Amino acid sequence: MKMNELTDGQLMAAYLQDNSEAFEELYARYFSKVISYLRKYLTEDDVHDLAQKIWLKLHLKRGLFQCDKPFAPWFFVLIRHTLIDHWRQLPPHQVPFLDEHLAVENTFDQAILWQQIYQALGPKERPLFDRRMVEGLTFKELARELELTEAQGRKRISRLLAKLKNIFADKEDCHE
Repeated sequence: MKMNELTDGQLMAAYLQDNSEAFEELYARYFSKVISYLRKYLTEDDVHDLAQKIWLKLHLKRGLFQCDKPFAPWFFVLIRHTLIDHWRQLPPHQVPFLDEHLAVENTFDQAILWQQIYQALGPKERPLFDRRMVEGLTFKELARELELTEAQGRKRISRLLAKLKNIFADKEDCHE
C-alpha cells in the first residue's frame, strides 16, 4: 500500500517503526494546517520558528501516540500546548490577547502582572480566561465545554477583557 493511501493512524504506526516516508506523508498532509493555525496567533517570523518546534516535538513525543486513537486531535493538542509554552516564555505585553496597557520591564514585573491578572479575575472568570486566552479554545469549543451558546461565550470573553483593560488603565492612571 502506498503512503498516501494510509490513514493518519497507520502513518503514525509506521513512523513509530522509524519509517521516514510515513513522517514525510504526515508532514505533507498537515504542514499547511499547522501554518494556518499558527498564523491566527503569531507573527510570520514566529510562525515558521514555532512550526519547526512542533515537528520536532512530534518526533520526540511520537511514542506517546496511541495508534487506536485518532491522530488529528492528538496532534492539535500537541500544537496547542507548544503554542501555550511559547506564550509562557513571552512577556505579557507580547502575548496576542494582552495590549499595551500591560507592558512591563522585567521578569519580576511580569510575574507580578500575571498575579494581578489572576487576582483581578473572579473564580468563574479564571477558567474562562485560561480556556480561551491561554489555551486558545475557539468560541465554539468554549461554548460546548461550558454549555453556553457561542454568543454567550463571546460576550463573557468581551466583558472579561474589558474588565482587565479598565483595571490596568486605572492602575496606569494612578501612576502618572
